[in-house]
Parts: sequence; C-alpha cells; structure tokens
Amino acid sequence: MRRFVPLACVVLALAGCGGKRTVAKRAGPMEPPAFWVWHRSSAFHPAELTSLREAGVERLFQQVAECRWAGGSWQVKRIAPAREAPSGIEVVPVFRLAPDASFLGNPSSAGALAERVRAWSEAVPIPAEVQLDFDCPDRVLGEYAAFLERFAEGVSPSSVSITALAAWPRHPEFQRLAKPVRAFYPMFYDLVADKPEDVLQGRFVPLADPASGLLIRAWRVCPKPWFAGLPNFERVSRFGADGRLEGHLRDWDAGSLMRWNAPEISEHGVTIQKEGGRTTVHRIPHETELRKLIECADEAGASGVIFFALPGPGTHAAYTPSHLARKAPPRLRVAIGPKGEIELRNPGPADLPTRICDPEDASRRGWTLVLSGSPGMFGASFPGEFEESDTGNVPAEMTSRIRFRFPALPAGAMIRSGPVLPSSAVLAAEIEGAPEIRVEVASDSAR
Repeated sequence: MRRFVPLACVVLALAGCGGKRTVAKRAGPMEPPAFWVWHRSSAFHPAELTSLREAGVERLFQQVAECRWAGGSWQVKRIAPAREAPSGIEVVPVFRLAPDASFLGNPSSAGALAERVRAWSEAVPIPAEVQLDFDCPDRVLGEYAAFLERFAEGVSPSSVSITALAAWPRHPEFQRLAKPVRAFYPMFYDLVADKPEDVLQGRFVPLADPASGLLIRAWRVCPKPWFAGLPNFERVSRFGADGRLEGHLRDWDAGSLMRWNAPEISEHGVTIQKEGGRTTVHRIPHETELRKLIECADEAGASGVIFFALPGPGTHAAYTPSHLARKAPPRLRVAIGPKGEIELRNPGPADLPTRICDPEDASRRGWTLVLSGSPGMFGASFPGEFEESDTGNVPAEMTSRIRFRFPALPAGAMIRSGPVLPSSAVLAAEIEGAPEIRVEVASDSAR
C-alpha cells in the first residue's frame, strides 16, 4: 500500500528567509483523503471498513492514548487498544500530549514516552508509523525539535509524524523541527476565536474558513511531506448576552435545531438562533468552501488532506468519506414498506448534509420530501422517524400531497415514516426546492 506520494527534494532560494532551504516537492497527484479517529475505543465494523475501502480511504489516524507529564513520569490514559490493522487500511496510532510543555525540560521524557508507546503496542508489532499530537507553544519549538529527535530514536524503526499548528513554517526552528519527522499534519481549523463584538453583530468564524487559504499556501516551503488537516465536524456553540462564548454543546441533535424559532442564515455554513439575550450557533463546513481549501492544498504541494473526524460513535461528523471522495449530487430512493410506511433511502455516494433551514428561505426547515398522488390515497400522515409531516390545511385522508421534513440523510442511511398508505399507490417524489437531487420511486411501490 502506498504510504506517501513520491517526493523530490529541491533547494529553493527563498527571499527573506536567510538563504536556501530544502523543500519537499510532490511528484504526482495527492494521496486519497485520510481521517483522524477521535474518542473511540471500539473496533471498526466490517461494513464500516467496506465503505471506507469503497471510498478509497487507505489510512486512518486513531487517537489511542492521552499522555500527561506529571511528577517526572508519563501518566497515560489508554483510549483504544492495539489491534491488528484491517486489510487494505493502515491505522496509525496517535498519542495526544497534554498542553503542558514542562516535559520538554526533562531529557529523559522522550525515552520514557517511547517506552510507553512500545508498552501500548503489547503483543501487536509496533506500527510502521507513530503520530504525536501536541500543540507546542512557539516559544519552545526548538526544545520540541530536540525532544522529537530523542523520541524518534526510541521508537525506531517506526517513523514519527506530528500534528502541527498552521503558522509553524514561519518559525526560525521549523527546519530543525522537520529533521526527525517523516511528515507534518497541520490543522487549518479553529485558528481564531469568535470576538464578542463580532458575535453581537451576528458574525462568526466559519469552520471551513476561506482565510485559511493563506496559511495553507505558506506550507509550500515545508521540507517534509505534509497533509492539510481540514474540518469534517459540526459544532453548536452558545454565547451570552455580552457576546462571550459560554461553551460548545455536546448533547444535541439536528432535529431539535430544526425547531429553532426564527433562525437566521449566515454565510459559509453558519445558522444562528437568538433567544432570551443569548445566541446559539450551528456550524458545518460549507461544502463549496471546503473543496476550495482542498484545491488550495493541492496547489500548495500537499501530499494529501486529512479530515477531522471520521464519522462514528460520539462524533458529529459533517460528511461521510464517500461524499468527500466524490463530487456528485445525491440520489435518493423512495419505497413503500409492508405496513404502508414511506422509506426514504440514500444509497450514496453523496450525502444530504445537516440543514437547519433552507438557505434561500429560512421558514422552510431542514430538507422536505414531497410525495404526490391522487386525492384520498393517503390514510394518515404519521411522521415516524421524520421530524414532522404536514398536509397543509387538508385532512390526510383527502390530500394528494404530504410533506415529510428531516435534517439530514447521509450516504447509506434510511429513514421511515409511520403507516400512511392503506393500499397500493403510485407516487411521485421530490426534494422541495432542490431539483438537482434525483428521487427515484421504487417500481415495486405499488403493492
């Protein structure tokens, strides 16, 4: 399996950089997208691995432990055990280091961490690559470089990659930092906080921020392979009356957000709800902006992109791997179940991502499946797994049209209504306001 795109090292004269630097130049196209896997201890399911292979995913970077330096030793909280890698997909273990740089002052800390990494591996052979995730302060980047040199010796023959902060290429110690690592994984999201004065004016930093392009282009001077870390998550944040962040919500579902009172649409995937002096904001990487950042990384010479995070337990991922791997409009399929329920399936590869309300009309919530037929064909309008249904001002048993609303339908998912059809029926179906989305009605729907 290809681990990195072939690279040629060239020496470029960089104005204002104090002379010449060795720069890694990619030969050929970018690698298939990779994913970080976070806060997950369970193994990958066979169906999940099949969908990843079909999407062309070759590498996953899984958080396996959180490490904290305390009292002269590493305190390690294991998150995921060492497992044999699944066929055709490399799983790189990621060790998250707590944001406390005190370990850099102890020369034994690197060797001690290498020992803990080997202990984590247990009976499974130590992987070919180990990744460290540490948000190193700029003031000690040189000390971090020295630490990495010793750590790389301790885990050899495994190679070492690291996550990186977006502005590191400008640092005078960047070239030294690159020597012991095989690759960098800089993160181009959550780069700036929302300013209270902007919040009060209804302006919020998008997850896929167009301004990140400038930082991505700065990485073209990197002397080692680098992979652009891009957002693939949704976030709901709450702000107080003074515009200051109160926190990010963990337990939320898109269906409840569809019931927001008078939501406001902002640009770049931001939806706003103001109520009782507080502001709640839902953010999702806007697909157009996200793909522009991918193109920017490609033009800047990135070896590939890596998304945070892979859909799975406990994550609010924005898109499935199959959606990110291809650019195509969704194709949906409607069928009638054995009890007269409506089944809406998304066979993929494209998603219907989370939508709180229609960007062109905030009064239209989520996505709307419109079913049309002859008057009197519907016996009821039970929403079932849909968020809501309506027949206008006409009783269900007299209407010729029912609308079912829902917030999202990722590739491979299915949603089902309650019983609505008492007998055989011939239906027409569409997604309201989205003529580009094809909705096929199963030929066996006439029971």
